Amino acid sequence: MWRAERFGRLGLSLALAGLVALAAYGCADPTEEEYTQAGFLLMVTSDTATVFHREPSLNPDGVTVIFSTDWPFNPVIDEDKTARDIAVINIPDDLHQYPITGRPDTIPGARFRKVEFGLLVSDQQGGGTQQFDPNLTGKGQPVWNPMNGLQFAVVIQNANNLERIYICDVDLSADDAVHVTNSQMIDNPEGNEYYYFDPAFSLDGRWLLFSRYFFRAGSPNADPPIPDTTEPQALYAYDTTDGTVYQLTSGSSREGDGAWSPDGRHIVFASNREMTGGAGRDIYIIDFDPDNPGAVLDLNMRRLTWANSDGEGPSYLPEENFDPVWAPNGASIVFTSTRRNVGVSLRDRSLWIMNPDGSNQRELVFTRRDDINPCFDLNSSGRIVFASGNHPLEVFNGQRSDIWLLYDFQ
Repeated sequence: MWRAERFGRLGLSLALAGLVALAAYGCADPTEEEYTQAGFLLMVTSDTATVFHREPSLNPDGVTVIFSTDWPFNPVIDEDKTARDIAVINIPDDLHQYPITGRPDTIPGARFRKVEFGLLVSDQQGGGTQQFDPNLTGKGQPVWNPMNGLQFAVVIQNANNLERIYICDVDLSADDAVHVTNSQMIDNPEGNEYYYFDPAFSLDGRWLLFSRYFFRAGSPNADPPIPDTTEPQALYAYDTTDGTVYQLTSGSSREGDGAWSPDGRHIVFASNREMTGGAGRDIYIIDFDPDNPGAVLDLNMRRLTWANSDGEGPSYLPEENFDPVWAPNGASIVFTSTRRNVGVSLRDRSLWIMNPDGSNQRELVFTRRDDINPCFDLNSSGRIVFASGNHPLEVFNGQRSDIWLLYDFQ
């Protein structure tokens, strides 16, 4: 199943999209200031009919953004399709010159292209392998390899409706589409019934961080009753040089969103491990020893955020702090938080920034239209892409999700 926050199945519709460059102004609210931003905001995609573009990752070239989308690339084929696609778009240097206009792939320098997959091999129930067409299944969380701008990792739902992570090589040269030329599924233990999420490459490209969990429903009415079989969601590291997988955390019911420090010695992640009843999440950090990975679970773990602990805002619903990403210079961590208005509306999620020790937490972007999924430009610690429901056309404001660029912030 798709997790509700990131992998909810959404109906497809025909879309009219463009590329714009406008400041982010959300709708005024009598209880809050209208918006907050550090630096400058530019809109990378402009959706007027599709539901969302989310989960952006910026290529090492600083130009090519890969993201998940419900854009119907082929309306005839996709009319009744509920699967999410993966697409790329380029950020032109003169982005600010483009108004809201027609399809983004008609704008010079801003090619909007679907990622086309060939048949993939996955495990099948009962053992063995099978082929399936990933163009007809759900996909999400694409992330570029920082050392290889022609390779990304992605979560793909296989024919058994289980999420798997694939590392894919691509050809970016074609104007009409991005073609996957080679793919490899990671981590396939015997009788694999795990669900996989949150791939994240280390800066040197050697390690791929991910989270996984296991759940099999029992049969309470059987004689004797059969209990549910579960394994907590935890962080793992996949060594791309030899395929070895190492468990890094002891896990909880919701533990993921892992990201590497630039030196590869630390990992930040989100977890509900200390939350009452498992509701809400906070951000933690552990150390990583590349010479002896996983020898100690939760290695030197520290908590960086404290949900509902500052006395500000309503506390009747659990606060969420998640999606941490590390600045390339190692000086800061950007993350998503609901602390402005806890749990009342997804529109109130916003981006925050803090020091790696959790100090100096301050708001970075708040448009009142759901700001999530930050990703740094590897060439600049003051430049990120993220997803937001903010839209310059009021009729679409808060009803869609687009990719935005924030730059020149500190």
